[in-house]
Amino acid sequence: RYGSDRLAGAINSAIANAFADGTLDALIAKWFG
Repeated sequence: RYGSDRLAGAINSAIANAFADGTLDALIAKWFG
């Protein structure tokens, strides 16, 4: 349970970082643009 919470936090941080530097926007544009 604690491990899954930590994993969720790490995933959320990775997603936030990807949004912050534009990586996720670029991927979305590539996939759906």
